[in-house]
Amino acid sequence: MLDELRRITHNFVQEPNLDLALASLVSDIKYCLNTDCCSIYLAEPDQKLLRLKATDGLNIDAVGQTIMRFDEGLTGWVAERGEPIKVHNALQHARFKQFPAIEEDTYSGFLGVPIMHRRKILGVISLQQSESRYFEQQEEAFLVTLSAQLASTFANVTLRLRSQDVQTNEHAGLVLQGASGARGVGIGHSYLVQTNIEFSDVSLKK
Repeated sequence: MLDELRRITHNFVQEPNLDLALASLVSDIKYCLNTDCCSIYLAEPDQKLLRLKATDGLNIDAVGQTIMRFDEGLTGWVAERGEPIKVHNALQHARFKQFPAIEEDTYSGFLGVPIMHRRKILGVISLQQSESRYFEQQEEAFLVTLSAQLASTFANVTLRLRSQDVQTNEHAGLVLQGASGARGVGIGHSYLVQTNIEFSDVSLKK
Protein backbone atom coordinates (compact mmCIF):
# COMPACT_ATOMS: atom_id res chain seq x y z
CA MET A 1 0.00 0.00 0.00
CA LEU A 2 2.89 2.37 0.72
CA ASP A 3 4.11 2.02 -2.86
CA GLU A 4 0.62 2.83 -4.16
CA LEU A 5 0.40 5.90 -1.94
CA ARG A 6 3.76 7.10 -3.21
CA ARG A 7 2.81 6.48 -6.84
CA ILE A 8 -0.59 8.19 -6.63
CA THR A 9 0.85 11.20 -4.80
CA HIS A 10 3.70 11.52 -7.28
CA ASN A 11 1.35 11.37 -10.28
CA PHE A 12 -0.88 14.04 -8.78
CA VAL A 13 1.81 16.60 -7.90
CA GLN A 14 3.60 16.14 -11.24
CA GLU A 15 0.54 17.13 -13.34
CA PRO A 16 0.46 20.96 -13.75
CA ASN A 17 -3.18 21.05 -14.88
CA LEU A 18 -5.47 20.76 -11.84
CA ASP A 19 -8.45 19.31 -13.73
CA LEU A 20 -6.29 16.61 -15.34
CA ALA A 21 -4.58 15.91 -12.02
CA LEU A 22 -7.92 15.42 -10.26
CA ALA A 23 -9.27 13.20 -13.06
CA SER A 24 -6.18 11.01 -12.84
CA LEU A 25 -6.36 10.97 -9.03
CA VAL A 26 -9.91 9.60 -8.84
CA SER A 27 -9.11 6.92 -11.42
CA ASP A 28 -5.95 5.90 -9.57
CA ILE A 29 -7.81 5.64 -6.23
CA LYS A 30 -10.69 3.71 -7.78
CA TYR A 31 -8.31 1.21 -9.37
CA CYS A 32 -6.11 0.84 -6.28
CA LEU A 33 -9.03 0.19 -3.89
CA ASN A 34 -11.04 -1.80 -6.45
CA THR A 35 -14.23 0.17 -5.91
CA ASP A 36 -17.01 1.18 -8.30
CA CYS A 37 -16.77 4.94 -7.96
CA CYS A 38 -14.38 7.61 -6.67
CA SER A 39 -15.15 11.32 -6.64
CA ILE A 40 -13.57 14.52 -5.35
CA TYR A 41 -15.49 17.56 -4.17
CA LEU A 42 -13.63 20.81 -3.42
CA ALA A 43 -14.86 23.48 -1.05
CA GLU A 44 -15.77 26.83 -2.55
CA PRO A 45 -13.68 29.73 -1.14
CA ASP A 46 -15.15 31.28 2.01
CA GLN A 47 -18.43 29.40 1.60
CA LYS A 48 -20.00 26.30 3.14
CA LEU A 49 -20.34 24.71 -0.28
CA LEU A 50 -18.78 21.74 -2.07
CA ARG A 51 -18.44 21.47 -5.85
CA LEU A 52 -17.94 18.19 -7.71
CA LYS A 53 -14.55 18.55 -9.42
CA ALA A 54 -13.71 15.03 -10.60
CA THR A 55 -15.29 11.58 -10.73
CA ASP A 56 -14.75 8.11 -12.07
CA GLY A 57 -18.15 6.47 -11.73
CA LEU A 58 -20.68 9.32 -11.56
CA ASN A 59 -22.08 11.33 -14.47
CA ILE A 60 -19.07 13.14 -15.96
CA ASP A 61 -21.34 15.95 -17.21
CA ALA A 62 -22.04 16.90 -13.58
CA VAL A 63 -18.38 17.79 -12.92
CA GLY A 64 -18.11 21.49 -12.18
CA GLN A 65 -21.89 21.83 -12.13
CA THR A 66 -23.09 19.97 -9.03
CA ILE A 67 -22.89 21.99 -5.80
CA MET A 68 -24.02 20.99 -2.31
CA ARG A 69 -24.00 22.65 1.08
CA PHE A 70 -22.11 21.19 4.02
CA ASP A 71 -25.47 20.28 5.57
CA GLU A 72 -26.65 18.36 2.48
CA GLY A 73 -26.10 14.68 1.78
CA LEU A 74 -23.49 12.26 3.06
CA THR A 75 -20.62 14.02 1.31
CA GLY A 76 -21.65 17.31 2.90
CA TRP A 77 -21.84 15.52 6.24
CA VAL A 78 -18.17 14.52 5.92
CA ALA A 79 -17.24 18.18 5.38
CA GLU A 80 -19.54 19.32 8.17
CA ARG A 81 -18.04 16.92 10.73
CA GLY A 82 -14.48 17.06 9.42
CA GLU A 83 -13.97 13.32 9.87
CA PRO A 84 -14.33 10.09 7.85
CA ILE A 85 -17.79 8.61 7.50
CA LYS A 86 -18.72 5.19 6.12
CA VAL A 87 -22.23 3.89 5.55
CA HIS A 88 -23.11 0.39 4.38
CA ASN A 89 -26.46 1.38 2.83
CA ALA A 90 -26.32 5.02 1.81
CA LEU A 91 -29.68 5.07 0.04
CA GLN A 92 -31.46 4.27 3.32
CA HIS A 93 -29.48 6.70 5.47
CA ALA A 94 -31.23 9.76 6.93
CA ARG A 95 -28.53 12.09 5.58
CA PHE A 96 -28.71 10.77 2.02
CA LYS A 97 -29.86 13.36 -0.50
CA GLN A 98 -30.30 12.60 -4.17
CA PHE A 99 -28.70 14.95 -6.67
CA PRO A 100 -30.25 13.74 -9.95
CA ALA A 101 -27.49 15.17 -12.17
CA ILE A 102 -24.75 12.99 -10.70
CA GLU A 103 -26.69 9.71 -11.10
CA GLU A 104 -25.59 7.98 -7.89
CA ASP A 105 -28.77 6.04 -7.11
CA THR A 106 -27.12 2.76 -8.14
CA TYR A 107 -24.55 3.02 -5.35
CA SER A 108 -25.11 1.89 -1.77
CA GLY A 109 -21.80 1.51 0.08
CA PHE A 110 -20.20 4.88 0.95
CA LEU A 111 -16.91 6.07 2.42
CA GLY A 112 -16.06 9.76 2.61
CA VAL A 113 -12.85 11.34 3.92
CA PRO A 114 -12.27 15.09 4.38
CA ILE A 115 -9.32 16.91 2.85
CA MET A 116 -8.14 19.20 5.65
CA HIS A 117 -5.29 21.68 5.99
CA ARG A 118 -4.70 23.49 9.28
CA ARG A 119 -8.19 22.59 10.49
CA LYS A 120 -9.86 24.01 7.36
CA ILE A 121 -11.99 21.85 5.06
CA LEU A 122 -10.64 21.95 1.51
CA GLY A 123 -12.77 19.16 0.10
CA VAL A 124 -13.92 15.55 0.33
CA ILE A 125 -12.81 12.31 -1.31
CA SER A 126 -15.66 9.81 -1.58
CA LEU A 127 -15.82 6.14 -2.52
CA GLN A 128 -19.02 4.36 -3.52
CA GLN A 129 -19.88 0.72 -4.12
CA SER A 130 -22.89 -0.81 -5.83
CA GLU A 131 -23.61 -3.38 -3.13
CA SER A 132 -24.29 -2.61 0.52
CA ARG A 133 -21.01 -2.85 2.42
CA TYR A 134 -18.80 -1.24 5.00
CA PHE A 135 -15.44 -0.29 3.57
CA GLU A 136 -12.63 -2.01 5.45
CA GLN A 137 -10.44 -0.28 8.02
CA GLN A 138 -7.37 -0.49 5.81
CA GLU A 139 -9.23 1.18 2.95
CA GLU A 140 -10.26 4.01 5.25
CA ALA A 141 -6.70 4.33 6.56
CA PHE A 142 -5.36 4.43 3.00
CA LEU A 143 -7.73 7.24 2.04
CA VAL A 144 -7.05 9.22 5.23
CA THR A 145 -3.29 8.96 4.69
CA LEU A 146 -3.58 9.97 1.04
CA SER A 147 -5.82 12.91 1.95
CA ALA A 148 -3.29 14.15 4.52
CA GLN A 149 -0.46 13.77 2.03
CA LEU A 150 -2.27 15.82 -0.61
CA ALA A 151 -3.79 18.47 1.69
CA SER A 152 -0.88 20.94 1.47
CA THR A 153 -0.91 20.62 -2.32
CA PHE A 154 -4.62 21.45 -2.44
CA ALA A 155 -4.04 24.41 -0.10
CA ASN A 156 -1.26 25.78 -2.31
CA VAL A 157 -3.40 25.37 -5.44
CA THR A 158 -6.28 27.23 -3.79
CA LEU A 159 -3.96 30.05 -2.73
CA ARG A 160 -2.48 30.29 -6.22
CA LEU A 161 -5.91 30.51 -7.85
CA ARG A 162 -6.99 33.23 -5.43
CA SER A 163 -3.77 35.15 -6.14
CA GLN A 164 -4.46 34.96 -9.87
CA ASP A 165 -7.96 36.37 -9.30
CA VAL A 166 -6.44 39.31 -7.43
CA GLN A 167 -3.94 39.98 -10.20
CA THR A 168 -6.69 40.13 -12.83
CA ASN A 169 -8.88 42.42 -10.71
CA GLU A 170 -7.12 45.57 -9.54
CA HIS A 171 -9.90 46.33 -7.07
CA ALA A 172 -9.73 42.93 -5.38
CA GLY A 173 -7.71 42.06 -2.33
CA LEU A 174 -6.22 38.82 -1.08
CA VAL A 175 -7.14 38.00 2.49
CA LEU A 176 -5.42 35.08 4.18
CA GLN A 177 -6.88 33.63 7.35
CA GLY A 178 -4.77 31.81 9.89
CA ALA A 179 -5.08 30.20 13.31
CA SER A 180 -4.12 32.50 16.19
CA GLY A 181 -1.49 31.28 18.60
CA ALA A 182 -2.24 33.86 21.31
CA ARG A 183 -4.66 36.67 22.13
CA GLY A 184 -3.98 40.24 21.11
CA VAL A 185 -2.83 42.08 18.00
CA GLY A 186 0.34 41.31 16.09
CA ILE A 187 1.99 43.38 13.36
CA GLY A 188 4.76 42.09 11.17
CA HIS A 189 5.77 40.52 7.89
CA SER A 190 4.11 37.39 6.50
CA TYR A 191 6.00 34.49 4.97
CA LEU A 192 4.78 31.55 2.93
CA VAL A 193 6.50 28.37 4.07
CA GLN A 194 6.42 25.48 1.62
CA THR A 195 6.51 22.16 3.44
CA ASN A 196 6.47 19.41 0.85
CA ILE A 197 6.97 16.17 2.79
CA GLU A 198 7.68 12.99 0.86
CA PHE A 199 7.25 9.43 2.09
CA SER A 200 11.01 8.98 1.67
CA ASP A 201 11.50 11.54 4.45
CA VAL A 202 9.76 9.29 6.95
CA SER A 203 11.97 6.83 8.77
CA LEU A 204 10.36 3.60 9.95
CA LYS A 205 11.70 2.19 13.21
CA LYS A 206 11.16 -1.41 14.19
